[in-house]
Amino acid sequence: MSGRPQVLLQHEDNKVRLMWRQKLVGVGFAVHDAPSIREVVRIIGKEDHPEIIVCGEFHDSSDASFELMRQILEQRPHMEIIFVATHGSEELAIRAFRAGVTDYIRQPLDLEDLVASVTRILGKLHQTDKSHVASQSGDTDSKEVEKALKRPFIGDGPAMRDAKSRLLRAAAADSSVLITGETGTGKELAAQLIHYASSRRSKPLVSVNCAAIPETLLESELFGYEKGAFTGAQWANAGLLERADGGTLAR
Repeated sequence: MSGRPQVLLQHEDNKVRLMWRQKLVGVGFAVHDAPSIREVVRIIGKEDHPEIIVCGEFHDSSDASFELMRQILEQRPHMEIIFVATHGSEELAIRAFRAGVTDYIRQPLDLEDLVASVTRILGKLHQTDKSHVASQSGDTDSKEVEKALKRPFIGDGPAMRDAKSRLLRAAAADSSVLITGETGTGKELAAQLIHYASSRRSKPLVSVNCAAIPETLLESELFGYEKGAFTGAQWANAGLLERADGGTLAR
């Protein structure tokens, strides 16, 4: 068996699996194919099983997809699952995260997004004890995701649903996120959704408007100061970074 990171691809469409395979093999992954639930169960039953499974949604019923994921996690509780939804929706994303998936991607699938998801998950696996990763992802799969999605966004059209799906994917990643947009487009609401749908939600969400802080005070506001550090510093003050420790700093 190859020493390269192993990925198992499940999709009932042979052409789709071939497309995924060519992309992932091209960037250095060892790839296995599984067109059916039976084949998936057989492959993950091996001692040297893949670390990640990319599951495509079954065309006739999404219930079949969740039954597959149930069987996977029953056999391999710490398996990392990337779910590719054919007809994505907020409800399906919530259901997928509750079912225990690590990442959720909506069609049409950008192959670069697939590579990025696999790479990120593998990086996290190889840097962190797997049981800890499992507990973190399980913590994210809760009612807090649903609460976060109900925060006051205006509109429920296809574009907004797609934006929320992307924010959920960002929430699943333990990394910095750049949100851009004109004034009034909801950047702070997007940051709130990411925070409350992430494993950091039990820790503080600290928002800071850097433009409103004078340049001479920016350093002390961000990093804090000790009592007597400067004239008028009558007590120690924790900076914004310290207050957000373990949580999210939105700026």
